[in-house]
Amino acid sequence: MYGTDWTENVAPDEAARFELIAKKLAALQANRNEKYGERGRALHRQAIAGVQARFVVRPDLADVLPIALHVGPFQPGAAYDAFVRFSNGGWDRPRKDTPDVRAVAIKLLGVTGPKCLGSADTQDFLLNHTRARTPRTPEEFAALIEAAAPGGTLGTIWRLIQAVGVGRALAMVKGTLDGFKVPFSSFASGTFWSMSPFQLGPSAAMFSLAGVENAESRPGGLTADLASRLKEGAAFSFRVQLYENATATPIEDPTVVWETPFIEVARLEIPPTELTAPESVETANYIENLSFDPWHAVEALRPLGAFNRARKVAYYAGSVQHREVIPDDEVRPR
Repeated sequence: MYGTDWTENVAPDEAARFELIAKKLAALQANRNEKYGERGRALHRQAIAGVQARFVVRPDLADVLPIALHVGPFQPGAAYDAFVRFSNGGWDRPRKDTPDVRAVAIKLLGVTGPKCLGSADTQDFLLNHTRARTPRTPEEFAALIEAAAPGGTLGTIWRLIQAVGVGRALAMVKGTLDGFKVPFSSFASGTFWSMSPFQLGPSAAMFSLAGVENAESRPGGLTADLASRLKEGAAFSFRVQLYENATATPIEDPTVVWETPFIEVARLEIPPTELTAPESVETANYIENLSFDPWHAVEALRPLGAFNRARKVAYYAGSVQHREVIPDDEVRPR
């Protein structure tokens, strides 16, 4: 079963607060753009790979997901072309295998229906390899980024203490370090999480993506491992966890891990891809000019919670500084 009594708590001063966060992230983005001589993303600047894929919804969807929740792309047997970007989560361009947040961004094409942002027939899903957030609010997240961006462990801790106080600073540092300890041996066999909830028709859900192949990592590090696996193709299970109630599955508390069952609703299928082939390089470059945004969504999959509401403001501000962004309504399969 699923709950439908979810609510959002929108503070009256959110708009001004989130504009301030967006300005801070935009300033970091401008700083790194100048450093690297490029127009890159504020976060997730370092791409690992960009490929084409197919998103195939299971034909027996009604057997596992109530029909009332068959919304947006989640229609039995539906299939969509997609672009997939694997990345590191940081604002710099270190060696690709340097410890970092690992992430996957997916853009589905041909998803019709009223949209949360714009009118393009696309649907984006953004997922990280950490399951829950350590910062409790968008302001704490921005403070963590601001504290860490100049570098230096002791300096980061001191700046964070100045911003949020000793107790929260130490908790956030511990949570962040614990996140880096989460086993992650391969992009192709890893598990990724939306970390924030989304509307799912009358209910709400968390999304996750899990590699179907659960094999040991291959030699050469994460980047070489992914390149090797993609030569053979890769498949991922796309899953939802349904909202139950405000205590077990809160909308506004990103630190709580939802424990409701996983329901596989689709497969993400990447065909055999040689990343160094000219056509693959062209596709990867094309994907680098795309904007991935959780608000590129049908209204029935509207992003929920304060973090998602803050992202709506920050992602738009970031797209202005990011390359020559291809408008979503002009995105086409390669």
